[in-house]
Amino acid sequence: MRFRRLRAEPPTPAGLLRDASGRRSLDSDGYVVIDLLDQDQVGDLLVARAALGSTPGDPRSGLFNDTFSSEPMYKRQVEAAVAPIMTSALGMHLDGFRMVGCVFIAKWPGEAGRVVPHQDASFVDEGRFHSFMCWCPLVDTQVTGGTLEVIPGSHRYRRGTRAHQDPTNAFADLDADDVPWRALSMRVGQAVLYDHALIHRSGANTGSDVRLALGAPLIPSAATLMYALLAEEDAEVFAIDEAFFLDHQLDRLDLAAVRREYRSLGRRRVAGHLDRRAVVARG
Repeated sequence: MRFRRLRAEPPTPAGLLRDASGRRSLDSDGYVVIDLLDQDQVGDLLVARAALGSTPGDPRSGLFNDTFSSEPMYKRQVEAAVAPIMTSALGMHLDGFRMVGCVFIAKWPGEAGRVVPHQDASFVDEGRFHSFMCWCPLVDTQVTGGTLEVIPGSHRYRRGTRAHQDPTNAFADLDADDVPWRALSMRVGQAVLYDHALIHRSGANTGSDVRLALGAPLIPSAATLMYALLAEEDAEVFAIDEAFFLDHQLDRLDLAAVRREYRSLGRRRVAGHLDRRAVVARG
């Protein structure tokens, strides 16, 4: 089996953010917080959510985002209502990007909404490009509300392709006080752009109300959108399109359908082992 060789270091995310300081933060820390939405845009998004109603299939407990729904029509309605607002807002800050989806993320009160430390799946060839998640809370977020927490710089700790639901992408042993976590307390209208390789988690929502946010994956315009499935000890990578996130239920992904519907780009090595001691020492 032949594999594509990985570079010793990932490329720099040059040209995405117009702001030079923000580009440096993305490169060094793997994330940056920006002022994204104004009051009217936030209001329009909340009105859209109220008109659409809760996501079909949402048990109203734990954490649920639209990609977990089995209703493509609902997800298309969300896309139609939300994408123009988010694309316009992001276009004020970014160049040369594609937003490849946009979903509501509901974190309901209670311990079930806690998310263990993990890295997201790969969306691009990370030997050539970076991809990012735009996470935008629609309420003020504090640690008690289960806000996002990150390990700065951890997007550079572990190289290789991260496949769908690969258990090695989760790091329960990093859910501890000796790990250099940074909680992102954010105001309504702010958003964090974080590298999909950044290790992140979120605690329980200890409040009484649902914490609603938007999530939008971003890739460079020149990159091929991809998704990887485990294949024995390796990852098989597929070229996908934006409809992938609308037509498929990601928490119960039909792997045979993906292999049937999308073109394979071949196999890649999965991401390697993460040394916990090195993570703590770097902090």
